[in-house]
Amino acid sequence: MTRVARAAVGILLVVGVGIVAVCNGQSKPPAGGAHYDTQVEFSVTREDISVSRPVAVVSIKEQAANPFQWIVKGLPSDTYLEIDFHVQDGRKGPFDVPVPEIRGRYTFDKPTTIKAGSLPGKWPGFWKYDVVLREQKTNREIRAIDPAIIIMD
Repeated sequence: MTRVARAAVGILLVVGVGIVAVCNGQSKPPAGGAHYDTQVEFSVTREDISVSRPVAVVSIKEQAANPFQWIVKGLPSDTYLEIDFHVQDGRKGPFDVPVPEIRGRYTFDKPTTIKAGSLPGKWPGFWKYDVVLREQKTNREIRAIDPAIIIMD
């Protein structure tokens, strides 16, 4: 296979994986318009993390009426869960959070629901984040996953 053919196959593979990733776990849009997510839920056990939306789609316009929130269920008492956004365009995460919180990082030490923060309109795009389950005493990583959020105008 020539170098050009290999490159073409590689590009097609990346595009295919991207389409599958965006469509994975997404419900059909309602008849009246697009579907936007208002929450992502993490179900946690001592050994694993599962996520309700591997790729959540969030609307900037819908944010005022339906603020986006994180939901953590089943977190064992001797662990904690971190959500940590990757830096993109000099910013750590798309959500603004109240001071003194750290933008782009959320920590849970018990099952709970929290609002992600306001969503300024100037940061749309594809945002990757890590979700890490750790032991409380040693901070040892037990499990990690890397979902994403797409912020739409």
